[in-house]
Formats: sequence, C-alpha cells, structure tokens
Amino acid sequence: MAGNSTCRVKVAGAKVLIPLVLLSFGIVAITDSHNTQAIEPNNQPTALSAEQHEAHSGSEPTEEEPEEPQITLPHPYNLLVDAANKHELDPALVLAVAATESNFKADAVSGKGAIGIMQLMPSTAQELGINPYILEENIEGGVRYLSKLMRKYGDMQLALAAYNAGMGIVDRYGGVPPFKETQNYIKRVLRRYGEYSDDCLLAVKG
Repeated sequence: MAGNSTCRVKVAGAKVLIPLVLLSFGIVAITDSHNTQAIEPNNQPTALSAEQHEAHSGSEPTEEEPEEPQITLPHPYNLLVDAANKHELDPALVLAVAATESNFKADAVSGKGAIGIMQLMPSTAQELGINPYILEENIEGGVRYLSKLMRKYGDMQLALAAYNAGMGIVDRYGGVPPFKETQNYIKRVLRRYGEYSDDCLLAVKG
C-alpha cells in the first residue's frame, strides 16, 4: 500500500508539474510576442492615410462667432407705418391704434362686426370705398379715417373717442363721451402710443 501511494504521488506530481511547466513557457512566449508587436510599430512609424488625416484634423470643433440676432416683424408693421407717413400721421399713433383694436390680426372680427387690423365697421368701410377684408385696403382705409378725425377735431383724445364711438357721439357730447368703454380705449391707445414713440423702436419697426 505504501509503495502504491508513493507511486501515485509521483504520477500525480508528474501530471501536475507538466502542465505548470508548459503554462510557464506559454506565458513567456505570449509576453515575448506582445513585446515584439509593441516594439515593431515604433521602429517603423506609418504615415496616416489621407482619409485618416482629414478625419483627425476635423475632429476638433471650431468655434464660430455668434451671429447678430435678427428681428423679424409681422408684415402689417411696414404697411401701417407707410400709411401713417402717407396721411401725415405719427406712425406711433397708428401702431398704437392697430395694436389696441386688433393686436395686428388681419382676421380679427369684433362682436359688433368690426373687421380686420383697423377694426372697420362695414358701413365705415363702404363709406371709405374699401374692402375691409383685404389687408392693404383695411389699413389704408383705417389710417385715412383716423387722419380725417385728427383734422376734424385737432385733438388726439377726441379723435380716438370718435374712432371708437363714432363722430356723432363725440359731437353730441361735445367731447369724450361718458362711456367706460371709450374712456378705457383712449387710455389703452395712449399707453401704447407712449411705447411706440420710442424712436429706436419705430426705426426698427418702420
């Protein structure tokens, strides 16, 4: 039994030692092969291809100078300012009326039937000989009518009161009528008039 045990140990030892020796040689061989591969590229540097060089040179993003912000204004602004100049009105006043009346909306229709940007009543539009549903004619007619009121009354508040309530009402009361709607309308227009009176703003919007 003792001889057999010794023999088994030796055989087992032989079986264990052999793989360890081979493994050690394998590690050395693998290490040497890696070292050889690592050294070879350094001995013979290779040039980048044209495509690789182009990709490498373009990999770093270049910072572009930011562009100046551009101000885009709705189409009616130019029409309103041009009409104001044509009829010798302050463009700030025309812009203020258009903003208060319809907020520059061409398709705006009030509960009373006023139409478009300048909120012309059908009867007023007919009197002016224009089609209130055509943007250019609506603006032209509204500004012409406002210019007529300014010449008639010679006072901005009375002209605005007449634009809102009608000339007959203003004439009947001999001034701004005691209607909250008309009085608030005048206040809103005058407030916006002050905003649009900024020379720089008008220069841009014009």
